Amino acid sequence: MPPRLAGKIDASIAFIHMPKCGGTSIHTAISRHYRADHISYLDPTASRNVSEASEVAMLPFRRSLLAYELAKSGGHRFISGHWPVDQALIHAHARDWSFVTILRDPVERWLSNYFFNRHRADNRDHFGTELDLEAYLDTTDAVENGKLYLSFCHGGHMPEGDLSAAISEAISVFGAYELIGTLNDMEGFLDRFEQRWQVRPSIPISNVNPAGKRARDKALTPSIMKRIEDICAPDREIYDAVLHAQSNP
Repeated sequence: MPPRLAGKIDASIAFIHMPKCGGTSIHTAISRHYRADHISYLDPTASRNVSEASEVAMLPFRRSLLAYELAKSGGHRFISGHWPVDQALIHAHARDWSFVTILRDPVERWLSNYFFNRHRADNRDHFGTELDLEAYLDTTDAVENGKLYLSFCHGGHMPEGDLSAAISEAISVFGAYELIGTLNDMEGFLDRFEQRWQVRPSIPISNVNPAGKRARDKALTPSIMKRIEDICAPDREIYDAVLHAQSNP
């Protein structure tokens, strides 16, 4: 394992960890370039438990926790977690913080999220499900999981109705990030990270999905895939726009 501080990063980075986009490995890799007392990581289980006990929505609650972390002083810091953001938050802290994230093809991310939660062996109370894929598709969670990028750019709120304006705003939010990578091009992400901060994180493999490919492929009939693609249409529009912007800077 590479030693901590194998090249110090002289900047404050907020890594917005989109679920099932390889963020656990990214957190581990970047955090090695900061002092331990300059790192903050959102505990997803604890934050969910507190939000439920306080009877407040989880993602907007996490947005408040992120605002608190961004407001702290004390030198260059690294924070990461399933933090939702919005335009106001990013613009208020863009001078002092660099926002970074990794995105993944929305359908692949949706499927990874479902199969991970369906077959996870531990912490099943944290979004675990006993529903098979066809039954899960009829749940609110399934629909909201297809708008994850959208909600993560609206402070954790889930826009409803005509989503055109909300999608445009989400694309604008991603446009304010310092660096966005994609899971299928980690080398490109690392190249740009190194160009920006003069260090190249060494990325381990973490949080492997417990569902085998055979079990997954068996469940994915053409009709089910069509339903998943329709559910993920809002995030697909955002994802494609971000990739287009990167290829046409």
